[in-house]
Amino acid sequence: MTKDLMCSLLAIERFLLDHRADESVTNAFKEVKRAIYEQKINRGELESAWNPSQTSNKASKSNGKSLATNFFHTLFCSCVHRDTAYEEDTLAPTYTENVIKEDDASQELVQSPRPRKGWVIGDSRRNVKINYDSQEEYEKVLSQLGNNWNVDILALSNFKTVTQMGPIVCVGHALISPVGDRIHPEFNKLLSPVLTMIQDVYLPNPYHNALHGACVAHMTAVLTKALGLKECLTPIEEFAYLIAAIGHDAGHPGKTNAFLRSTESPLALIYNDASILENYHASLVCHIIRSQETFFDLFSQTDWELIRKRIIQLVLATDMMSHFTHINNVRDRRVSGAFDYKNNPEDLWLLMVLCVKTADIGHNFLPWCEHLPWTKSLFDEFHMQGDEERLLSIPLLLFFDRTRSADIPDSQLGFFQGFTTPLINELIFIDSNSYLTRFLQKNSQDNLDHWKKNSKRELADILSDLDKSTEIHEIADASI
Repeated sequence: MTKDLMCSLLAIERFLLDHRADESVTNAFKEVKRAIYEQKINRGELESAWNPSQTSNKASKSNGKSLATNFFHTLFCSCVHRDTAYEEDTLAPTYTENVIKEDDASQELVQSPRPRKGWVIGDSRRNVKINYDSQEEYEKVLSQLGNNWNVDILALSNFKTVTQMGPIVCVGHALISPVGDRIHPEFNKLLSPVLTMIQDVYLPNPYHNALHGACVAHMTAVLTKALGLKECLTPIEEFAYLIAAIGHDAGHPGKTNAFLRSTESPLALIYNDASILENYHASLVCHIIRSQETFFDLFSQTDWELIRKRIIQLVLATDMMSHFTHINNVRDRRVSGAFDYKNNPEDLWLLMVLCVKTADIGHNFLPWCEHLPWTKSLFDEFHMQGDEERLLSIPLLLFFDRTRSADIPDSQLGFFQGFTTPLINELIFIDSNSYLTRFLQKNSQDNLDHWKKNSKRELADILSDLDKSTEIHEIADASI
Protein backbone atom coordinates (compact mmCIF):
# COMPACT_ATOMS: atom_id res chain seq x y z
CA MET A 1 0.00 0.00 0.00
CA THR A 2 1.61 3.27 -1.12
CA LYS A 3 1.83 6.15 1.31
CA ASP A 4 0.02 8.58 -1.07
CA LEU A 5 -2.94 6.24 -1.45
CA MET A 6 -3.05 5.67 2.29
CA CYS A 7 -3.07 9.41 3.02
CA SER A 8 -5.80 10.01 0.45
CA LEU A 9 -8.04 7.36 1.95
CA LEU A 10 -7.49 8.68 5.46
CA ALA A 11 -8.29 12.22 4.30
CA ILE A 12 -11.59 11.04 2.83
CA GLU A 13 -12.39 9.13 6.00
CA ARG A 14 -11.70 12.20 8.16
CA PHE A 15 -13.88 14.32 5.87
CA LEU A 16 -16.79 11.89 6.23
CA LEU A 17 -16.42 11.83 10.00
CA ASP A 18 -16.06 15.61 10.33
CA HIS A 19 -19.19 16.16 8.27
CA ARG A 20 -21.15 13.42 10.04
CA ALA A 21 -21.90 11.50 6.90
CA ASP A 22 -24.77 9.03 6.92
CA GLU A 23 -23.96 5.56 8.22
CA SER A 24 -24.75 4.11 4.80
CA VAL A 25 -22.09 6.36 3.24
CA THR A 26 -19.41 5.50 5.81
CA ASN A 27 -20.19 1.80 5.49
CA ALA A 28 -19.92 2.03 1.72
CA PHE A 29 -16.55 3.75 2.09
CA LYS A 30 -15.37 0.95 4.37
CA GLU A 31 -16.25 -1.54 1.66
CA VAL A 32 -14.28 0.50 -0.87
CA LYS A 33 -11.24 0.48 1.44
CA ARG A 34 -11.48 -3.26 1.92
CA ALA A 35 -11.82 -3.83 -1.82
CA ILE A 36 -8.66 -1.79 -2.43
CA TYR A 37 -6.84 -3.76 0.25
CA GLU A 38 -7.97 -7.10 -1.17
CA GLN A 39 -6.76 -6.09 -4.62
CA LYS A 40 -3.39 -4.96 -3.29
CA ILE A 41 -2.48 -8.20 -1.53
CA ASN A 42 -3.75 -10.25 -4.48
CA ARG A 43 -5.26 -13.11 -2.55
CA GLY A 44 -6.04 -14.87 -5.82
CA GLU A 45 -2.43 -16.06 -6.02
CA LEU A 46 -3.13 -18.63 -3.33
CA GLU A 47 -5.60 -20.71 -5.32
CA SER A 48 -3.35 -20.97 -8.38
CA ALA A 49 -0.23 -21.71 -6.35
CA TRP A 50 -1.43 -24.48 -4.06
CA ASN A 51 -1.71 -27.98 -5.46
CA PRO A 52 -3.80 -30.09 -3.03
CA SER A 53 -2.61 -33.33 -4.59
CA GLN A 54 0.75 -32.91 -2.87
CA THR A 55 0.61 -34.81 0.42
CA SER A 56 3.19 -35.77 3.02
CA ASN A 57 4.83 -39.19 3.03
CA LYS A 58 6.88 -39.60 6.19
CA ALA A 59 8.70 -42.63 4.81
CA SER A 60 9.90 -40.89 1.66
CA LYS A 61 12.61 -38.28 1.97
CA SER A 62 12.45 -37.42 -1.71
CA ASN A 63 8.72 -36.83 -1.38
CA GLY A 64 9.52 -34.76 1.70
CA LYS A 65 11.79 -32.58 -0.39
CA SER A 66 9.06 -32.05 -2.99
CA LEU A 67 6.53 -31.16 -0.32
CA ALA A 68 8.92 -28.79 1.41
CA THR A 69 9.84 -26.96 -1.77
CA ASN A 70 6.25 -26.51 -2.91
CA PHE A 71 4.92 -25.80 0.55
CA PHE A 72 7.08 -22.84 1.45
CA HIS A 73 7.54 -21.43 -2.03
CA THR A 74 3.83 -21.41 -2.96
CA LEU A 75 1.31 -21.77 -0.16
CA PHE A 76 3.44 -20.16 2.54
CA CYS A 77 4.81 -17.31 0.44
CA SER A 78 1.35 -16.47 -0.87
CA CYS A 79 0.08 -16.39 2.68
CA VAL A 80 2.56 -13.72 3.70
CA HIS A 81 2.78 -11.68 0.49
CA ARG A 82 2.46 -7.95 1.00
CA ASP A 83 2.81 -4.91 -1.20
CA THR A 84 5.08 -2.56 0.72
CA ALA A 85 7.99 -0.41 -0.41
CA TYR A 86 9.72 -0.23 3.00
CA GLU A 87 10.30 3.47 2.52
CA GLU A 88 11.21 4.21 6.13
CA ASP A 89 13.33 1.28 7.31
CA THR A 90 14.84 2.56 10.54
CA LEU A 91 17.90 0.36 10.33
CA ALA A 92 18.63 1.29 6.72
CA PRO A 93 18.95 5.10 6.71
CA THR A 94 21.59 5.14 3.94
CA TYR A 95 20.07 2.69 1.45
CA THR A 96 18.47 5.21 -0.93
CA GLU A 97 21.42 7.56 -0.54
CA ASN A 98 23.85 4.83 -1.63
CA VAL A 99 21.70 3.97 -4.64
CA ILE A 100 21.76 7.61 -5.78
CA LYS A 101 25.55 7.69 -5.60
CA GLU A 102 26.15 4.40 -7.36
CA ASP A 103 23.50 4.13 -10.07
CA ASP A 104 22.51 6.55 -12.82
CA ALA A 105 18.94 5.20 -12.78
CA SER A 106 18.51 6.43 -9.24
CA GLN A 107 15.21 8.23 -9.81
CA GLU A 108 13.55 4.99 -10.82
CA LEU A 109 15.20 2.93 -8.11
CA VAL A 110 14.30 5.33 -5.32
CA GLN A 111 10.63 4.70 -6.06
CA SER A 112 11.04 0.92 -6.26
CA PRO A 113 10.79 -1.57 -3.38
CA ARG A 114 13.89 -2.57 -1.43
CA PRO A 115 15.62 -5.72 -2.69
CA ARG A 116 13.91 -8.72 -1.10
CA LYS A 117 17.06 -10.07 0.51
CA GLY A 118 15.27 -10.62 3.80
CA TRP A 119 17.44 -8.44 5.99
CA VAL A 120 17.81 -4.77 6.72
CA ILE A 121 21.27 -3.27 6.98
CA GLY A 122 21.94 -0.54 9.53
CA ASP A 123 25.03 1.18 10.85
CA SER A 124 26.61 1.00 14.28
CA ARG A 125 25.54 3.80 16.62
CA ARG A 126 28.62 3.51 18.84
CA ASN A 127 30.51 6.27 17.00
CA VAL A 128 33.58 4.06 16.72
CA LYS A 129 35.47 4.06 13.42
CA ILE A 130 35.14 0.69 11.69
CA ASN A 131 36.67 -0.49 8.43
CA TYR A 132 33.91 -2.66 6.99
CA ASP A 133 36.23 -3.96 4.25
CA SER A 134 38.74 -5.29 6.78
CA GLN A 135 38.68 -9.08 7.08
CA GLU A 136 40.65 -8.83 10.31
CA GLU A 137 38.06 -6.55 11.95
CA TYR A 138 35.24 -8.74 10.65
CA GLU A 139 36.76 -11.89 12.14
CA LYS A 140 37.32 -10.07 15.43
CA VAL A 141 33.61 -9.23 15.69
CA LEU A 142 32.62 -12.68 14.41
CA SER A 143 34.66 -14.37 17.14
CA GLN A 144 32.52 -12.67 19.78
CA LEU A 145 29.28 -14.25 18.57
CA GLY A 146 27.85 -16.54 21.21
CA ASN A 147 30.41 -15.25 23.72
CA ASN A 148 29.77 -11.54 24.24
CA TRP A 149 26.26 -10.18 24.84
CA ASN A 150 27.34 -6.65 23.95
CA VAL A 151 28.84 -7.49 20.55
CA ASP A 152 27.95 -4.81 17.99
CA ILE A 153 25.49 -6.67 15.74
CA LEU A 154 24.68 -3.51 13.76
CA ALA A 155 28.36 -3.14 12.95
CA LEU A 156 28.61 -6.82 12.01
CA SER A 157 25.75 -6.45 9.54
CA ASN A 158 27.73 -3.89 7.54
CA PHE A 159 30.89 -5.90 6.91
CA LYS A 160 31.35 -6.73 3.25
CA THR A 161 31.05 -10.49 3.80
CA VAL A 162 27.72 -10.11 5.60
CA THR A 163 26.27 -7.71 3.03
CA GLN A 164 27.10 -10.26 0.33
CA MET A 165 26.17 -13.51 2.10
CA GLY A 166 23.63 -12.28 4.64
CA PRO A 167 23.47 -12.40 8.45
CA ILE A 168 21.75 -15.80 8.74
CA VAL A 169 24.48 -17.50 6.70
CA CYS A 170 27.40 -15.73 8.41
CA VAL A 171 26.12 -15.85 11.98
CA GLY A 172 24.64 -19.32 11.50
CA HIS A 173 27.95 -20.79 10.37
CA ALA A 174 29.85 -19.06 13.18
CA LEU A 175 27.53 -20.48 15.84
CA ILE A 176 26.79 -23.93 14.40
CA SER A 177 30.15 -24.92 12.87
CA PRO A 178 31.81 -25.92 16.18
CA VAL A 179 28.99 -28.32 17.02
CA GLY A 180 28.61 -29.39 13.39
CA ASP A 181 32.14 -30.78 13.42
CA ARG A 182 31.07 -33.04 16.30
CA ILE A 183 27.97 -34.32 14.48
CA HIS A 184 29.44 -35.34 11.10
CA PRO A 185 32.53 -34.47 9.00
CA GLU A 186 30.30 -33.26 6.14
CA PHE A 187 27.84 -31.40 8.36
CA ASN A 188 29.10 -27.85 7.96
CA LYS A 189 29.53 -28.11 4.19
CA LEU A 190 25.96 -29.37 3.81
CA LEU A 191 24.62 -26.77 6.25
CA SER A 192 25.12 -23.85 3.85
CA PRO A 193 22.05 -24.47 1.64
CA VAL A 194 19.86 -24.81 4.73
CA LEU A 195 20.99 -21.45 6.11
CA THR A 196 20.66 -19.83 2.70
CA MET A 197 17.09 -21.07 2.31
CA ILE A 198 16.13 -19.88 5.80
CA GLN A 199 17.61 -16.49 4.99
CA ASP A 200 15.76 -16.35 1.68
CA VAL A 201 12.35 -16.78 3.31
CA TYR A 202 12.91 -13.94 5.78
CA LEU A 203 11.14 -10.85 4.45
CA PRO A 204 12.72 -7.36 4.58
CA ASN A 205 10.51 -6.12 7.40
CA PRO A 206 11.75 -3.17 9.45
CA TYR A 207 12.13 -5.42 12.52
CA HIS A 208 11.24 -9.08 11.91
CA ASN A 209 13.97 -9.66 9.35
CA ALA A 210 16.97 -11.96 8.98
CA LEU A 211 19.18 -9.68 11.07
CA HIS A 212 16.76 -10.14 13.96
CA GLY A 213 16.91 -13.92 13.46
CA ALA A 214 20.70 -13.89 13.51
CA CYS A 215 20.73 -11.64 16.57
CA VAL A 216 18.37 -13.94 18.50
CA ALA A 217 20.54 -16.96 17.70
CA HIS A 218 23.64 -15.15 18.97
CA MET A 219 21.89 -14.02 22.16
CA THR A 220 20.48 -17.48 22.86
CA ALA A 221 23.96 -18.95 22.49
CA VAL A 222 25.37 -16.38 24.95
CA LEU A 223 22.68 -17.13 27.53
CA THR A 224 23.08 -20.89 27.16
CA LYS A 225 26.81 -20.59 27.74
CA ALA A 226 26.64 -18.00 30.53
CA LEU A 227 24.10 -20.02 32.53
CA GLY A 228 26.03 -23.28 32.19
CA LEU A 229 23.32 -24.96 30.11
CA LYS A 230 25.53 -25.66 27.10
CA GLU A 231 27.47 -28.35 28.94
CA CYS A 232 24.20 -30.22 29.53
CA LEU A 233 23.36 -30.47 25.82
CA THR A 234 24.31 -33.11 23.26
CA PRO A 235 25.60 -31.93 19.86
CA ILE A 236 22.23 -32.74 18.27
CA GLU A 237 20.45 -30.69 20.96
CA GLU A 238 22.83 -27.77 20.42
CA PHE A 239 22.03 -27.79 16.72
CA ALA A 240 18.31 -28.00 17.48
CA TYR A 241 18.23 -24.88 19.66
CA LEU A 242 20.49 -22.90 17.34
CA ILE A 243 18.53 -23.66 14.17
CA ALA A 244 15.28 -22.95 16.06
CA ALA A 245 16.60 -19.56 17.17
CA ILE A 246 17.91 -18.73 13.69
CA GLY A 247 14.60 -19.56 12.02
CA HIS A 248 12.20 -18.56 14.79
CA ASP A 249 10.69 -15.76 12.64
CA ALA A 250 11.35 -17.20 9.17
CA GLY A 251 8.80 -15.88 6.70
CA HIS A 252 7.37 -13.36 9.18
CA PRO A 253 4.93 -11.11 7.26
CA GLY A 254 5.44 -8.07 9.49
CA LYS A 255 1.96 -8.54 10.93
CA THR A 256 0.77 -9.86 14.29
CA ASN A 257 -1.29 -12.96 14.98
CA ALA A 258 -4.20 -10.71 15.89
CA PHE A 259 -4.07 -9.05 12.47
CA LEU A 260 -3.98 -12.42 10.69
CA ARG A 261 -7.01 -13.56 12.69
CA SER A 262 -8.95 -10.35 12.07
CA THR A 263 -8.35 -10.49 8.32
CA GLU A 264 -8.89 -14.27 8.10
CA SER A 265 -5.47 -14.76 6.58
CA PRO A 266 -4.85 -18.15 4.93
CA LEU A 267 -2.29 -18.83 7.67
CA ALA A 268 -4.96 -18.22 10.32
CA LEU A 269 -7.18 -20.76 8.57
CA ILE A 270 -4.35 -23.29 8.31
CA TYR A 271 -3.43 -23.04 12.00
CA ASN A 272 -6.93 -22.45 13.37
CA ASP A 273 -6.01 -19.10 14.98
CA ALA A 274 -3.63 -20.78 17.48
CA SER A 275 -0.09 -19.31 17.60
CA ILE A 276 -0.44 -18.75 13.87
CA LEU A 277 2.96 -17.29 13.07
CA GLU A 278 4.88 -19.44 15.53
CA ASN A 279 3.40 -22.64 14.07
CA TYR A 280 4.21 -21.34 10.60
CA HIS A 281 7.84 -20.47 11.45
CA ALA A 282 8.49 -23.85 13.08
CA SER A 283 6.90 -25.74 10.21
CA LEU A 284 8.82 -23.73 7.64
CA VAL A 285 12.20 -24.43 9.28
CA CYS A 286 11.46 -28.16 9.47
CA HIS A 287 10.39 -28.24 5.82
CA ILE A 288 13.57 -26.45 4.78
CA ILE A 289 15.75 -28.98 6.61
CA ARG A 290 13.84 -31.88 5.07
CA SER A 291 14.10 -30.36 1.61
CA GLN A 292 17.91 -30.75 1.73
CA GLU A 293 18.11 -34.52 1.29
CA THR A 294 21.84 -35.00 1.76
CA PHE A 295 21.85 -32.87 4.90
CA PHE A 296 18.69 -34.52 6.22
CA ASP A 297 20.26 -37.97 5.70
CA LEU A 298 22.90 -37.12 8.32
CA PHE A 299 20.27 -37.55 11.05
CA SER A 300 18.86 -40.81 12.32
CA GLN A 301 15.10 -41.03 12.75
CA THR A 302 15.58 -40.60 16.51
CA ASP A 303 17.78 -37.54 16.00
CA TRP A 304 15.28 -35.93 13.63
CA GLU A 305 12.36 -36.53 15.98
CA LEU A 306 14.33 -34.84 18.78
CA ILE A 307 15.36 -31.90 16.56
CA ARG A 308 11.82 -31.34 15.36
CA LYS A 309 10.41 -31.65 18.89
CA ARG A 310 12.75 -28.95 20.19
CA ILE A 311 12.24 -26.65 17.20
CA ILE A 312 8.49 -26.78 17.79
CA GLN A 313 8.85 -26.30 21.55
CA LEU A 314 11.20 -23.32 21.31
CA VAL A 315 9.57 -21.49 18.43
CA LEU A 316 6.01 -21.86 19.75
CA ALA A 317 7.20 -20.44 23.07
CA THR A 318 7.97 -17.11 21.38
CA ASP A 319 4.23 -16.40 21.18
CA MET A 320 3.88 -13.56 23.71
CA MET A 321 0.39 -14.78 24.58
CA SER A 322 2.05 -17.65 26.46
CA HIS A 323 4.76 -15.46 28.01
CA PHE A 324 3.80 -15.92 31.64
CA THR A 325 2.94 -19.58 31.20
CA HIS A 326 6.57 -20.32 30.40
CA ILE A 327 7.88 -18.14 33.21
CA ASN A 328 5.55 -19.88 35.66
CA ASN A 329 6.56 -23.32 34.36
CA VAL A 330 10.10 -22.68 35.59
CA ARG A 331 9.04 -20.84 38.74
CA ASP A 332 6.65 -23.59 39.84
CA ARG A 333 9.29 -26.28 39.35
CA ARG A 334 11.89 -24.21 41.17
CA VAL A 335 9.64 -23.41 44.13
CA SER A 336 8.60 -27.07 44.42
CA GLY A 337 12.19 -28.03 45.15
CA ALA A 338 12.14 -30.70 42.44
CA PHE A 339 13.80 -28.55 39.76
CA ASP A 340 16.98 -30.25 38.48
CA TYR A 341 18.01 -29.07 35.04
CA LYS A 342 21.34 -30.91 35.18
CA ASN A 343 19.71 -34.32 35.46
CA ASN A 344 16.17 -33.78 34.19
CA PRO A 345 16.05 -32.98 30.44
CA GLU A 346 12.55 -31.51 30.64
CA ASP A 347 13.67 -29.04 33.31
CA LEU A 348 16.66 -28.16 31.13
CA TRP A 349 14.43 -27.39 28.15
CA LEU A 350 12.11 -25.26 30.27
CA LEU A 351 15.17 -23.07 30.82
CA MET A 352 16.11 -23.22 27.15
CA VAL A 353 12.65 -21.87 26.39
CA LEU A 354 13.31 -18.88 28.67
CA CYS A 355 16.68 -18.31 26.99
CA VAL A 356 15.09 -18.13 23.53
CA LYS A 357 12.30 -15.90 24.85
CA THR A 358 14.83 -13.56 26.47
CA ALA A 359 16.81 -13.43 23.22
CA ASP A 360 13.64 -12.78 21.21
CA ILE A 361 13.08 -9.53 23.13
CA GLY A 362 16.81 -9.21 23.71
CA HIS A 363 17.20 -5.70 22.31
CA ASN A 364 15.63 -4.50 25.57
CA PHE A 365 18.75 -5.80 27.32
CA LEU A 366 21.22 -4.20 24.90
CA PRO A 367 23.02 -0.88 25.47
CA TRP A 368 20.82 2.16 24.75
CA CYS A 369 22.60 3.02 21.48
CA GLU A 370 21.48 -0.39 20.11
CA HIS A 371 18.17 -0.75 21.95
CA LEU A 372 16.79 2.54 20.60
CA PRO A 373 17.28 1.79 16.85
CA TRP A 374 15.76 -1.67 17.27
CA THR A 375 12.79 -0.18 19.13
CA LYS A 376 12.29 2.41 16.40
CA SER A 377 12.28 -0.29 13.72
CA LEU A 378 9.80 -2.39 15.72
CA PHE A 379 7.36 0.49 15.99
CA ASP A 380 7.86 1.33 12.30
CA GLU A 381 6.60 -2.18 11.61
CA PHE A 382 3.72 -1.80 14.07
CA HIS A 383 2.71 1.50 12.46
CA MET A 384 2.72 -0.07 9.01
CA GLN A 385 0.27 -2.64 10.32
CA GLY A 386 -1.75 0.13 11.94
CA ASP A 387 -2.04 1.90 8.60
CA GLU A 388 -3.55 -1.23 7.07
CA GLU A 389 -5.84 -1.67 10.06
CA ARG A 390 -7.14 1.85 9.49
CA LEU A 391 -7.73 0.96 5.88
CA LEU A 392 -9.74 -2.07 6.97
CA SER A 393 -11.55 -0.18 9.77
CA ILE A 394 -10.03 -2.47 12.40
CA PRO A 395 -9.73 -0.79 15.84
CA LEU A 396 -6.12 0.18 16.54
CA LEU A 397 -4.20 -0.63 19.69
CA LEU A 398 -1.86 2.01 21.12
CA PHE A 399 1.33 0.44 19.74
CA PHE A 400 0.01 0.49 16.18
CA ASP A 401 -1.33 4.05 15.99
CA ARG A 402 1.33 6.32 14.51
CA THR A 403 -0.64 9.40 15.61
CA ARG A 404 0.13 8.43 19.22
CA SER A 405 3.84 7.77 18.81
CA ALA A 406 4.67 10.27 21.57
CA ASP A 407 3.17 7.74 24.01
CA ILE A 408 5.77 5.10 23.10
CA PRO A 409 8.35 5.99 25.81
CA ASP A 410 5.76 5.56 28.55
CA SER A 411 4.46 2.35 26.99
CA GLN A 412 8.02 1.03 27.01
CA LEU A 413 8.15 1.52 30.77
CA GLY A 414 5.12 -0.71 31.10
CA PHE A 415 6.62 -3.37 28.85
CA PHE A 416 9.87 -3.42 30.80
CA GLN A 417 8.14 -3.68 34.15
CA GLY A 418 5.44 -6.11 33.05
CA PHE A 419 7.27 -8.43 30.64
CA THR A 420 11.05 -8.14 30.54
CA THR A 421 11.70 -7.90 34.29
CA PRO A 422 9.77 -11.05 35.35
CA LEU A 423 11.49 -13.00 32.56
CA ILE A 424 15.06 -11.98 33.38
CA ASN A 425 14.46 -12.34 37.11
CA GLU A 426 13.58 -16.02 36.68
CA LEU A 427 16.81 -16.73 34.82
CA ILE A 428 18.83 -14.82 37.41
CA PHE A 429 17.98 -17.52 39.96
CA ILE A 430 20.36 -19.91 38.18
CA ASP A 431 22.92 -17.26 37.20
CA SER A 432 25.73 -18.35 39.52
CA ASN A 433 28.26 -15.98 37.90
CA SER A 434 25.94 -12.92 38.01
CA TYR A 435 26.43 -12.50 34.25
CA LEU A 436 22.83 -11.48 33.65
CA THR A 437 22.91 -9.06 36.57
CA ARG A 438 26.15 -7.41 35.46
CA PHE A 439 25.23 -6.97 31.82
CA LEU A 440 21.62 -7.66 30.83
CA GLN A 441 19.98 -6.25 33.93
CA LYS A 442 22.29 -3.24 33.94
CA ASN A 443 21.53 -2.45 30.29
CA SER A 444 17.83 -2.87 30.99
CA GLN A 445 17.92 -0.44 33.90
CA ASP A 446 19.88 2.10 31.83
CA ASN A 447 17.26 1.84 29.09
CA LEU A 448 14.46 2.33 31.60
CA ASP A 449 16.15 5.51 32.82
CA HIS A 450 16.44 6.78 29.23
CA TRP A 451 12.75 6.12 28.54
CA LYS A 452 11.80 8.02 31.68
CA LYS A 453 13.92 11.00 30.59
CA ASN A 454 12.29 10.97 27.14
CA SER A 455 8.67 10.71 28.25
CA LYS A 456 6.17 12.05 25.67
CA ARG A 457 8.84 12.50 22.99
CA GLU A 458 8.61 11.17 19.45
CA LEU A 459 10.83 8.16 18.78
CA ALA A 460 12.19 9.77 15.62
CA ASP A 461 13.34 12.80 17.64
CA ILE A 462 15.01 10.63 20.29
CA LEU A 463 16.83 8.64 17.60
CA SER A 464 17.82 11.85 15.82
CA ASP A 465 19.47 13.10 19.02
CA LEU A 466 21.41 9.83 19.25
CA ASP A 467 22.56 10.07 15.63
CA LYS A 468 23.66 13.69 16.02
CA SER A 469 25.68 12.91 19.13
CA THR A 470 29.44 12.63 18.72
CA GLU A 471 29.79 10.82 22.04
CA ILE A 472 31.73 7.58 21.83
CA HIS A 473 29.64 5.07 23.73
CA GLU A 474 31.73 3.04 26.13
CA ILE A 475 30.19 -0.43 26.04
CA ALA A 476 31.30 -2.96 28.65
CA ASP A 477 33.09 -6.06 27.42
CA ALA A 478 30.59 -8.81 28.23
CA SER A 479 32.77 -11.70 27.07
CA ILE A 480 32.18 -14.95 28.91
